[in-house]
Amino acid sequence: SHFVPGILAPLRAFVGAERAKALTATSRLELTLAVSDGVSARYGDMAAELVTTVRKTEASLNRLKDRKAGKAGAGGNGGGGTGAGKEGDSGGKVSDTDKICKQLHMDVCEYGAQLAKLGVDPGGRETF
Repeated sequence: SHFVPGILAPLRAFVGAERAKALTATSRLELTLAVSDGVSARYGDMAAELVTTVRKTEASLNRLKDRKAGKAGAGGNGGGGTGAGKEGDSGGKVSDTDKICKQLHMDVCEYGAQLAKLGVDPGGRETF
């Protein structure tokens, strides 16, 4: 996403500012690691919350669709056929959850690249 570089922009601006040059390199790195760990942890929490919400919403919509299909196709025989409709609906389609997860994956890859530009090894950080 185009917004990912902006996540760490304030940190990048601070670290690159003239005032920050008064800090030792070790202090700048410690500050960068602390901020990036906090941002990474919060980003992870928000992404997990988003996926959970989308899954719940998708499941709810599928249940409503199944009920509607069951009433329309049942003809008074107790709702037979809803299982086949559910299987057919999800068979060839990519779900919203899958799309969001793919976008989150791309965003995390870009976020890792942004961390690397700040001198942080994303693979070496527990919060990443």
